[in-house]
Amino acid sequence: MPFRSRLPLIFSSRTFRIEDMALKINTNIFREYDIRGIAGEDLSEEFANVLGKAYGTYLQKFGTKDVLVARDTRTTSPPYQKALMDGLIATGCNTYDMGVAIV
Repeated sequence: MPFRSRLPLIFSSRTFRIEDMALKINTNIFREYDIRGIAGEDLSEEFANVLGKAYGTYLQKFGTKDVLVARDTRTTSPPYQKALMDGLIATGCNTYDMGVAIV
């Protein structure tokens, strides 16, 4: 089953809907192993929050609710991390802030 079929998202063109919220997302940011985009253009706090809600919902379907969240050293990372964690928490996940991760 494809990854996206398990998410509570309606995929139509480049608009993703969760509940009554619509968010334009550049689908080219999704890679095989990560998400890469331009901060402030492709990536935003709103996007991070929606991603957290989608991923949290996905995890809940498999009985998992504990999530470790880390960030890099870019100035945009702390607000994006907070928004992602807020989205995860909204779905009932337990989030653990791992701080800065050097990869």
